[in-house]
Amino acid sequence: MSHPSTPTSYSMIISHQLTAMLGDGRITIEEFNHYCGRLNKIVDGRKEVA
Repeated sequence: MSHPSTPTSYSMIISHQLTAMLGDGRITIEEFNHYCGRLNKIVDGRKEVA
């Protein structure tokens, strides 16, 4: 995800997957917050590079 050639739509796909996993009870709210935080750091880092 952090590679510059990765399509930006991938972050939306991951976000939807995380939301679905939270809704299904496959992950806890703590895990959801952790993974969303990591995703946001990666996306923000890509914006800085661009």
